[in-house]
Amino acid sequence: MSWKTHLFWSIRRRLPRSLSGVAICLLSYFDALWSRSARQVLGKRLSSQLAQILAQHREAQDIILFAPSVHWNLSLFQRPHQLALAFARRGSLVFFCEPRYSFDYAAGFYPIRQRLYVAKVPLEIFHAVESPIVFFLSYNLADLSGLCRPRCVYDYLDELDIFPGDRQSLEQDHHHLLNTATLVVATADRLWRQVRSVRDDALLCPNAVDYHFVRCALESVHQPPDDLASLLKPTTPVIGYYGALAEWFDYDLLLYAAAERPAYEFVLIGPDYDGSLTKSRIHRQRNIHWLGIRPYAQLPQYLKYFDVATIPFRLNQITHSTSPIKLFEYMAARKPVVTTAMHESSRYEGAVVAKGPKDFVRKLDEALKLKSDATYLSVVDRLARENTWDARAQQILEALPLSERREHA
Repeated sequence: MSWKTHLFWSIRRRLPRSLSGVAICLLSYFDALWSRSARQVLGKRLSSQLAQILAQHREAQDIILFAPSVHWNLSLFQRPHQLALAFARRGSLVFFCEPRYSFDYAAGFYPIRQRLYVAKVPLEIFHAVESPIVFFLSYNLADLSGLCRPRCVYDYLDELDIFPGDRQSLEQDHHHLLNTATLVVATADRLWRQVRSVRDDALLCPNAVDYHFVRCALESVHQPPDDLASLLKPTTPVIGYYGALAEWFDYDLLLYAAAERPAYEFVLIGPDYDGSLTKSRIHRQRNIHWLGIRPYAQLPQYLKYFDVATIPFRLNQITHSTSPIKLFEYMAARKPVVTTAMHESSRYEGAVVAKGPKDFVRKLDEALKLKSDATYLSVVDRLARENTWDARAQQILEALPLSERREHA
């Protein structure tokens, strides 16, 4: 029992029944005062912490906020995480704001890397920061309030159908951000073409790769993880995939390929995002293996032993407008990449594009020959080097109006 509950019952026992309602009203009033006072004390503490961090990083040219979207500790390391790291590496002071419902952190600021902090704070705490660069998604327009002349970067990640919430409200916020954001960034060619009629200055900025991380991680791996080692045989190719397993994953295609190539081992790594994996029939196929979720830092340990890496997504409006975050990670590992004929993946010469189930199987066979093809491997390595998160961060900073770039003394 909390002290406030105990106080309530203590007072109520001492009052006539007719006055107990008065006691409830009084306690509710004092509880509201206490909560307001506690918020004020917390706000002062957080503001003081922020002031100390700002003082420690006076050399940072830009202060960048990522409005609340995904958890920092999310099992799938996503675009906001990677961009936050890239901006920090390039000298910006970055605050990655945790969602309000997150239980991973108590209220406060948490250093993750040099110049990068996870911030579990109300966004209005940043009112003291003049004109920060703030990354927003389609669904968190309301978080703009309380900031001091923010320079809004609207990161248009996916078709609006993929986001939760009321579609009409999402549409309204989307159009408002298109018209008012300092910079509009689209992650895929189709999304970019959609917004060009409203914002001819919109930036095409697909997902990318932390090339240095992938290469260093691969070089440090000297033996396969135990759960993968049992599947590795000298003459048995491993066809791999990592990422979310969701309704956009083509389970029927995978079943067809596994049945057509029983000598291949198909390995899946990632969360059953929406229960679609459980509903699928892939567990019946003896050469399909779901290894569950693995942290981002461990993925290269598995990727190193893939003979072919795949992106077997269904073809629809959403996937045609998707920039698969794993595409350039696969290429950085110098793996042949077989993908279904999604518009965004098909734009890159290193992608081996399959058109239909039979062609997908043929492309797997062809890709196995490419794994020792020096010309092909040089192509995918070059594409990975050209498409890094550091390059994307620089592209965004250069696209912001120079007159609005911050300079700190």
